[in-house]
Amino acid sequence: MRPGSVSSIASGIGILSVNVFHVAVVLLSLVTGALMAADEIEQWEARPYRVLIWHRLPHVPDLEGWQVTLPAALAQGLHARFGSTWDCHVESAPESQVDDWCGPSAPVDPGELLQKFPQLAKFDKLMVLTVQPELPGFRLAVRELDVAAWQWGPIHRGLVRQNETLARRAVVAVQRAFLRLGRIGRVRGQQAEVRLRAGLLAREAGSDQFPAAGTLFHVRIRLNDRLGRALPQGVSDVSWTVLRAAAAGPSQEISASQGRVLCDVVSGLRNPLRLRSTQQVARFALEVRPTHRTTRLQLLAETEGNRPLEGYGVFVRPDVGDTLVPLGTTNWQGMIRLTRGDEHPLEVIYVKNGSRLLARLPIVVGAESQMRALLSDDDPRLEAEGFLRGVQEHIIDTLARRKVLSARIRLRLDEGRVAEAQALFDELQDLPTHDDFLRIMQDRQREYLRADRAAQARIEQLFDVTRQVLSQHPDGGEVEEARRLLKGAQP
Repeated sequence: MRPGSVSSIASGIGILSVNVFHVAVVLLSLVTGALMAADEIEQWEARPYRVLIWHRLPHVPDLEGWQVTLPAALAQGLHARFGSTWDCHVESAPESQVDDWCGPSAPVDPGELLQKFPQLAKFDKLMVLTVQPELPGFRLAVRELDVAAWQWGPIHRGLVRQNETLARRAVVAVQRAFLRLGRIGRVRGQQAEVRLRAGLLAREAGSDQFPAAGTLFHVRIRLNDRLGRALPQGVSDVSWTVLRAAAAGPSQEISASQGRVLCDVVSGLRNPLRLRSTQQVARFALEVRPTHRTTRLQLLAETEGNRPLEGYGVFVRPDVGDTLVPLGTTNWQGMIRLTRGDEHPLEVIYVKNGSRLLARLPIVVGAESQMRALLSDDDPRLEAEGFLRGVQEHIIDTLARRKVLSARIRLRLDEGRVAEAQALFDELQDLPTHDDFLRIMQDRQREYLRADRAAQARIEQLFDVTRQVLSQHPDGGEVEEARRLLKGAQP
């Protein structure tokens, strides 16, 4: 053995041992994180909401006392309201930008916020509470960030006229801003079971904290890494899908006893919950409550440029009966205003262009001030349908005129009125033929090549139907028959 070989081997063994140790530590952390995430999901209904409240008060003399006493007063008031269903922490906001989050501008992206403040990952909810001077008192605003679903809620505002009522008003605003959260469990047909966060605790605390029949939820899908953390750009809505808490019944009572609620799935999609819940896929149901009286719905074409779809019919189906009730047509901007009903904010909107049904859109009217729906541009299809209807009528009219002119030519020849028969023959020759109709349709069909694929497929089907109609009525030889008769009548 060469000198230094023993020390080299020993050094190699040492390095190998360190590497194995590091790998073991990494694997252990991954397994531990995965087990903790799995345990969190398993105990979902039995654990309280972990809520962090960031408050920001202006430095004015009237509120100096609240700078110190507000956290305790808030915690006490919220405990009296939510009891064991909330584990609440109240802190002063770490930065002044929180004022903007409760303002007209868009709030900070949840992913960016979690990167800047990783401690937020330990909580289910972040409540941002701001107070601004406004005569004759102070303007209070609260906004919720659901950390699990990566979703900001609407802003809830209130006017505090008397300083001593600030804590009480803040508790009411936080309560209004709070939106229930659940994990979507098993799905059977058109019903889904939602596992409510703190559902068992809410059930024990009283029925007012448990979702009543008709409570509405939006669906959020979150893609996770192996530790259960959301992936960047991995959180999204399931569009045009709403879960509605079902009416009371035996099945609902069984679910409620487990801290869960059965919901009817109302969707414009064929299979909106096709992704199953796994460690890497989390399906959340986040409560939605209207805060606006109306919602402006804008219909846009899916094609490049998103052209507004003007003149499209918008309908709603009432609770009783199958007849669609018209709400109006879209304006030049593709918009129509929907008004929220007092009892039923969820409306299933049907969009038609002509007689064709284009979309079924469940909308919680008032949840958002404006919504956009991208639809297939159906105007080329409607235009082609009108053109081909005219072509088909022209074909039938041409066939009838051929028969009439042929009969009149024979009658004039029988009466010896050859000149009149010749004039009728010239008219017969001028009628479009089978090939003329095919050429007209072929030229017109080229104009629709710029339509989107869905519209092109429907347009091609319409042209095929018209060609079939034309093939059933070929040229009958009336022109040749009349020419032969005229030639025989010549002196």
